[in-house]
Amino acid sequence: MQRYASTASVWELATGVRPHAFLDVVTWHAIVSGKTATYSRKLLFGLAEPLTAEYRPFNGNGTVWAAPCGEGAVNVFSQTGKFYDGVSDSGADPERFRKWTTAINLRQPNAGRGIPSRQPVILLSTTLCFEKTARLAMAFADMDCRVAVLCPSRHLAHLTRRVWRCLHYSALAPQRSLQRAIESVLPDLIIPCDERAVQHMHSLYANTRDADVRDWLGRSLNPPETFEFTQARYDLLALAAREGIPVPDTCAVRSISALHLWREQQPFPWVLKSDGSWGGIGVQIVNSWATAVTAYTELSGPVKARKVVTAAILDGDYFKTMPWILKNRAAVCVQQHISGTAANCALACWEGEVLAAVAVEVVMTKSISGPASVVRVIEGHEMIASARLMVRALRMTGLVGFDFMVEANTGRPYLIEMNARAVPICHIAFGGDRDLIQALVARLAGARNKSRSPVIQQGLIVLFPGIWNEDPNTCMLAAGYHDVPWQEPTLLRELLRPERYWRKCLRRIGRCVRLGQ
Repeated sequence: MQRYASTASVWELATGVRPHAFLDVVTWHAIVSGKTATYSRKLLFGLAEPLTAEYRPFNGNGTVWAAPCGEGAVNVFSQTGKFYDGVSDSGADPERFRKWTTAINLRQPNAGRGIPSRQPVILLSTTLCFEKTARLAMAFADMDCRVAVLCPSRHLAHLTRRVWRCLHYSALAPQRSLQRAIESVLPDLIIPCDERAVQHMHSLYANTRDADVRDWLGRSLNPPETFEFTQARYDLLALAAREGIPVPDTCAVRSISALHLWREQQPFPWVLKSDGSWGGIGVQIVNSWATAVTAYTELSGPVKARKVVTAAILDGDYFKTMPWILKNRAAVCVQQHISGTAANCALACWEGEVLAAVAVEVVMTKSISGPASVVRVIEGHEMIASARLMVRALRMTGLVGFDFMVEANTGRPYLIEMNARAVPICHIAFGGDRDLIQALVARLAGARNKSRSPVIQQGLIVLFPGIWNEDPNTCMLAAGYHDVPWQEPTLLRELLRPERYWRKCLRRIGRCVRLGQ
């Protein structure tokens, strides 16, 4: 395979300053094959200066190659067409040296003897200030990964010592923040931790002009032709039905008239869901026509100013600002209500191959349609089999979760939605082929050079902080495994700190306003 780098002068590569056009005469021709690469430099008037060096891939996916060129310096070649010549800390651009050598871990006394082994670099991206991203960072760090987190300034990841770098996620320029983070840390894998982070990755992949950034994103995403299935609930369930997976009857609702047609076919109760929502926020169970119309109007309408202000003040979430300014509307679908028990499974996958999987049933939730606070580990063979079919169909990479309803009468699991992101149980060490983090790092590193001792294999899991803060008198606190971050006392203190009184008052006022409407 041959790749031709874009024309650039040695001066520009070393200093970042573009010289006179006459000096812009150098191109690099690289031949990449197997595990090494050679290059030659071609000068003006057809003259050539043949140079060869042994290059080795350093980023885990074979798209960027590097060769040492003396003490403390390195040549870097990207297959998408960028060449960085003799990058070093003594050059005119120390920031470029920091960017490359930090990422490939080459700033060592023996840098001229070859490319040393390096830690996998993981970039976690989240727009929410939830604790699960910090817990995920701790799990990857315990597996000898370098973990960077792209997050809001108030995120709990700042409180853990295991995070290598925390990068600011701008609510007004999210795609720019994501691109800068990728260019800064050069991750082996990017893992989104909420739905908005997934949307930003898809948007940047479609809009960026930087081929390297698109390549890095492509290694962490399913193929672009399948993006719609991870964003639209109706399209996802239609695909699942074609794969032979049990799903509830579902209809895309674009108007009240579509609800009328659905009413003729399906009895109440119904479940209305909006795309791009999470944690049960965009889900409403309705038992009458009046409540169905009200729910559809609310879910399909633009973001209200009251919600934007409340999210910013109480949760530090400023990412609703742009959708409110742009008056974005979410697609809505309506589902048949399945009476039974909620369950879900989490998987680590790589290009459609499932590396590890674990299934749990929900024992207690924060609200009727909200996230789980207590779960029980189960075998879940049918759920995992259905999830495997979806992962293979979508060629998923990274961490992903699938939500099911297990029908009470038959015990049959119905797939109700997919989360193309990390879910709250991903960081837990279940052991063996259930340990998602261990399996994913093993694929990145190329060998199982480290394993984690399982903390639980069967039984109840009390997710932290969950009911510790919400219902401290429950009997559940005396049962099961408590997922508490004892290794990070600063993070633990913050999670256990009572909510400020003024925030409690504002939340009560908000609930009263919603009930009054």
